[in-house]
Amino acid sequence: MIQDNFELEFLISLLKIYSPSGSAGDALNFLTEVLGRAGVEVNIDDYGVLTWAGENPIVLLCGHVDTVPGRLPVILRNGILSGRGVVDAKGPLAAMICAFLRLPEDVRNSVYLAVVSDEETPEGSGTEALLKRLPGSIRYGIVGEPSRGRGVTVSYHGRLSFWLKVRGKAMHASASIARSNAIEFCFQLYSSIKNRLLQSLGKIPICPTVVHGGDNFSSLPESCRLYVDLRVPPSFSLLEIKQVILDEADRFRDRDFKIDVVFNSFVEPFSVNPDSILVRTFLESIRKVMKVEPILINKLGTSDFNLIGRKLGIPVVAYGPGNPRLSHTNIERLLVSEYLSSIDVLERVVKSLVRCVE
Repeated sequence: MIQDNFELEFLISLLKIYSPSGSAGDALNFLTEVLGRAGVEVNIDDYGVLTWAGENPIVLLCGHVDTVPGRLPVILRNGILSGRGVVDAKGPLAAMICAFLRLPEDVRNSVYLAVVSDEETPEGSGTEALLKRLPGSIRYGIVGEPSRGRGVTVSYHGRLSFWLKVRGKAMHASASIARSNAIEFCFQLYSSIKNRLLQSLGKIPICPTVVHGGDNFSSLPESCRLYVDLRVPPSFSLLEIKQVILDEADRFRDRDFKIDVVFNSFVEPFSVNPDSILVRTFLESIRKVMKVEPILINKLGTSDFNLIGRKLGIPVVAYGPGNPRLSHTNIERLLVSEYLSSIDVLERVVKSLVRCVE
């Protein structure tokens, strides 16, 4: 009971520290203090990546402490905890750290613990820097992301995001009877690209997330910029999709407008064999701890799962408490019982993996 109280209070304290991407310093300091009190001396690099390495690490535990922007009150009521990041992904991170702290020293020495602070950004430079220095001894990767506690995420879509930029001439609004509008033209171009991609890939997540155009209520805008977020299934190549986008932009070129396509985020999809030792160990542990039949999850989003799996070439899963559909919403919440059970699952998984290698 005392342990449960610490683990719940730890998560509540972490939630109370507002840590959107780019402003996670206080949260990292808090984690450093908590781990230090447990005798775990960590390092924080220039990218805001907190790490601790055992003597011979074979299991990577990687979570992220940054959240999307937007403060939410931290409320515990009737066994349900709510607050910004409780689902994505401070809940999974706290569960991971608590499981790590439970490990006996000999098992802990087979773990590499990492906490990044820019996962919610398109660049993910912290994770990229981390991957360059990870030891070659690591055989398994566990990423802290919500999976309802009973689920194991075995695949993520890739991500391709880009700016569509259209530039023409500013004119009086009355000229619209004879001239195209940069905003309308930009959306027509986006619609054409989207239709081509849907024809090629089937039903996929694609949407504009940011638009800039016009600065005068009575003028045709000179330019328009549209930011597009596209998620790509594991069976497709981002390079081929990139070419489809460029070909459609070329087909759409107009003498009244200059078109530029500027690619921003480029993350390949990744999936793990559901029959791998890592996945089987999670399924067995969930059955033992939670007394439910586990589920395999294929996510439409993108996370550090993709980067770690592709760079290291090892089995990787994403796991943690919380309903992923509540990620980035204003109603993030999770069951305390699910959070505590996920700690038990993670502890059991790591111990089992280390014993398998031994």
